[in-house]
Amino acid sequence: QAEDGIRDSSVTGVQTCALPILASQLAIAAFREHLTSDVSLTGLSEGLRHANQRIMQDAAENPDRLGMGTTLTSVALVPFDSGHAVAWVNIGDSRLYLVRGGVAQLVTQDHSVAEEWVRQGRISKEEAAVHPRRHQLTRVLGIEPFTDGDTGLLPVAVGDRLLICSEIGRAHV
Repeated sequence: QAEDGIRDSSVTGVQTCALPILASQLAIAAFREHLTSDVSLTGLSEGLRHANQRIMQDAAENPDRLGMGTTLTSVALVPFDSGHAVAWVNIGDSRLYLVRGGVAQLVTQDHSVAEEWVRQGRISKEEAAVHPRRHQLTRVLGIEPFTDGDTGLLPVAVGDRLLICSEIGRAHV
């Protein structure tokens, strides 16, 4: 476990906007800065909002950076019942998987047009996998002033593994 309680994070700069790497760096710095005082499910959620505000502020101060954005998925070990659980937060299409007994189970949901349509029953999972709007994100950091990600608490057992990956790594899961 890291000293600050954060086990891992993944960010992926949004490729269709200006300076995706900078947006990712700003997000991680602001997120970690916030979590030093509150490593909890609420802290993860507030850290996400803090990261969003940091990116928005940077873009306001540097108009050439307007429109930069990033995804973020992060986990932290937190006390739970008589042991620990993993608190997680996600925005965008980076994913969190729980690997238990050699089987990978998707924990998060993508925030993309195609995946939203799957959840609404408009298209199938198979159609979403090849849909032209499968990479168009509906929620990211840095684009809208007020945005929320998804959060959850995941009880874990000895031997469980977590995998956080961007779109590039998903083909191998």
